[in-house]
Amino acid sequence: MPSNVSLQFNTSGTVTIENGVRQSSDSLNLLKAFSDVDANLIVEIPGTGAGETIDLTAVTDQSGATEGFASVKAMVIHNRGETNALTVSGSYFGTTVAISIPAGGALLLFQPDGVDITANTNDEIILASTDTDYEVRIIGTKVVAE
Repeated sequence: MPSNVSLQFNTSGTVTIENGVRQSSDSLNLLKAFSDVDANLIVEIPGTGAGETIDLTAVTDQSGATEGFASVKAMVIHNRGETNALTVSGSYFGTTVAISIPAGGALLLFQPDGVDITANTNDEIILASTDTDYEVRIIGTKVVAE
C-alpha cells in the first residue's frame, strides 16, 4: 500500500543549540510529515571538511542521547558546499557503491517499510570530500532495549 508522505526539505530553517544539542525546526517538521510512517528516531548530523563515518548503531538523537537505528525509513544528505562534490558510500549502500552529490545537491532516500540495520553488515555511511559542508538527516525506528 502506498504511503501518504509530504516532504519538504528546508535548508534555511531555524537552528537552536540547547545543552550542546543542535535542533532545527525544519527537521521536526520533516518527522511530522511522515505521520503515517512508523518512526521514532531522527538524527541530524552537520559536518564540514573531509567527511566522516556514521555508525547507524550509535547515533545521537535530538535530545543528546545515544541511540541505534533498528530500521531507516528516510534519509536526506545535502551537500551545502559551493564548489566540491560530496561522495557517499559505506555498507548501508552496498560494498562497491559510491554516490557523488554535486555542490548544492542533495540525495533523498525513502522506504516506508524501512531498511533493517544489522551491526557490521549495513550500519555504516561514509561521507568524503575536500572542504565541503554537508548535512545528514536520518529518520527511522530505534533499537528497543529488551
